[in-house]
Amino acid sequence: MSSGVPILQSLDITAKTAGNVIIEDAILKVRQGVERGENFVDPLKATNVFPHMVSQMIGVGEQTGAMDAMLGKIADFYEEEVDTAIADLLGLMEPVLIARGLRRGLIGRRISRLPC
Repeated sequence: MSSGVPILQSLDITAKTAGNVIIEDAILKVRQGVERGENFVDPLKATNVFPHMVSQMIGVGEQTGAMDAMLGKIADFYEEEVDTAIADLLGLMEPVLIARGLRRGLIGRRISRLPC
């Protein structure tokens, strides 16, 4: 949007790169609504795919003319959510990996002591 790409083209690109059929369909429905002259947020809410917070922030961005800023804030929020989820997952996996490494080390040590 801030790059000068028209909104309908931006929605097409976003839909194609979503990597999820449900999200892609929802974005294309939003695109159809915008193409018919509807505001951005009503078709977005109608999809029931995106969280309420996303719809609200986009609605505020649309009303204030700060859509780029709101989309940036949404992207930052979800990037932080993903980073936190990955860190939590790695925190859960770390003890398991350490235990497996110790177990393999002990088994390897026992095998090396066996008479040939």
